[in-house]
Amino acid sequence: MVSKDTKILREASSLFMEMACIYEQMADLEESEDTKENQDKLTMLIGKMMLTVSKVQALDV
Repeated sequence: MVSKDTKILREASSLFMEMACIYEQMADLEESEDTKENQDKLTMLIGKMMLTVSKVQALDV
């Protein structure tokens, strides 16, 4: 049986890995040409990041 703390740590780990992937995608956009499409992608990625951060904050620690 997995303890509550272990479950929370695993969930937090997953969320932080998700944030790392989002940051990586943002960095890729920074290296590419500044277009309207890339600005829209960046806006979407920032939204995903904010949602992920809110999930981390909502963890029952």
